[in-house]
Amino acid sequence: MPGREEMRGLVAEKARRPTSTARLGVALAFLLLTCVGHVRECDGQDAPFPNLSDYVHASLRQWDVPGVALAAIKDGQIVLTRGYGIRTVGESAAVDDQTLFAIASNTKQMTATLLARFVDQGRLNWNDSVKNYLPDLELFDPYVTRELTIRDLLCHRNGLPDYGGDIAWWGSTYDRTEVLRRLRHVRPTSSFRSRWAYQNTMFIAAGEIAAKISGESWDSTIQKQLFQPIGMTSTKTSIHQLTGETNVATPHIRLDSRVQTIPWRSLDNGGPAASVISNARDMAAWMRWLLNDTQIDGKSLVSAKSLRELWSPQMVMPVTDRDHDVYGSQFRAYGLGWEMRDYHGLKVLMHGGWADGMYSFTAIVPERKAGVAVLTNLHNRDLSVSLGYRLLDQCLGLPPRDWAAENWKRLVERENDQIQEFRKLESQRHLGTQPSLALAEFAGHYLNDLYGTVEVVNHNNQLQLKLTASPTYVADLVHWHHDTFRAIWRDPVAETSFITFSLNARGTVAEVKFRMSDFIDPSEYVYRRSPR
Repeated sequence: MPGREEMRGLVAEKARRPTSTARLGVALAFLLLTCVGHVRECDGQDAPFPNLSDYVHASLRQWDVPGVALAAIKDGQIVLTRGYGIRTVGESAAVDDQTLFAIASNTKQMTATLLARFVDQGRLNWNDSVKNYLPDLELFDPYVTRELTIRDLLCHRNGLPDYGGDIAWWGSTYDRTEVLRRLRHVRPTSSFRSRWAYQNTMFIAAGEIAAKISGESWDSTIQKQLFQPIGMTSTKTSIHQLTGETNVATPHIRLDSRVQTIPWRSLDNGGPAASVISNARDMAAWMRWLLNDTQIDGKSLVSAKSLRELWSPQMVMPVTDRDHDVYGSQFRAYGLGWEMRDYHGLKVLMHGGWADGMYSFTAIVPERKAGVAVLTNLHNRDLSVSLGYRLLDQCLGLPPRDWAAENWKRLVERENDQIQEFRKLESQRHLGTQPSLALAEFAGHYLNDLYGTVEVVNHNNQLQLKLTASPTYVADLVHWHHDTFRAIWRDPVAETSFITFSLNARGTVAEVKFRMSDFIDPSEYVYRRSPR
């Protein structure tokens, strides 16, 4: 939820990074594992990329990342599929090129490519109305509902907020049909097609259109139309397909100054946006197929015209100071399932994917037939992107650049900024205040049209917040000031946030509003008190 994405930045680790001393301790422990052979790479040579192993191992130690798998394409050929590090902290099983990772939002490029196949088959047009395929889909604005096209679904320009509506599916028990039904309650934050804002739910709709056309689920359709012909024999669309698999990476997050394992989260209800699970070997096959005109046995599965459509700018994205200063970019745009930027005079197509405890990064340069994929098993994006650009530079013959060191420095700067931000927030806290009512008066059920029901429970004079459709989303509420509480979420990827109760004219609780988490859904939603 994303998840999750290369565009989002470091959000889920806010206020959870260890001190420098603690980081050093974790790094030393990781170094010891390396020395006793618990950090190994799969068979392979560094010949195409001199000193790559040393660089990757050093980066893993510095960033406290348990393991990583890499894939690289050069001149249209696979030149690297390799694993480094370990699948699970505290165990010795090594990551190799067949270790499975969640690739999260890198699923989007695959869903878009699946629809491109249907375009070539004459079963779909990019400018078809979504209503032709999903007549029950409604958005908040009737005009957008009427005008929304297949193209709009795939390039983040529908007017909804960044990640808006993700609270309805990331971690919830709602299925894809129910998630899409609830989209009518997501309020737009911009006019239609006027601003780029990242959306997962639109790709869920795109996947349901693929299912409608094929007469099978999106999961079955993408396996038959893409993964099987390409030879992506290990790639899956659900964590339930991991049963019986042994070569699987474990998700990790840094909590309490140490790297810890966390459970895999099912993203099945957001499948077409984020649920694919793959490995370095299959990702290499995917990139090679794309970079060689999607040919299988001399025949292209996707036409050159459709590939150009996927890879052409559809919506302009802002060029930030970081884009300009770090990457030298003059433009950024989103195509159909791909972000793109200029880099050293070349158009680079890329995407990131953030799931609970894992991050992936892919980038291809069609005019050079080059591509890289990076899969990691820690809840942090920075090392994946760093290794991705390090490897891409080598594929493109550019001078070596220490991306990991540069991004580590930026991470420390962001940490310091976040610390100062929280100190400022603490300085504005109204100490000595009390809630307006006894805690028992806040207990009850609250309803939001998009999400559904949340429950506030008074347990031994301690308030708890439970999102009823999301079993892991439980928060302990600690009084902050007045009728605002700090929510300490038990789910490891949810950030600490604030919730505020409001009273009505009768002096009873009328509603509660809160923002779940930047990682899960950054929008603030209001929940109305249900009648007792």
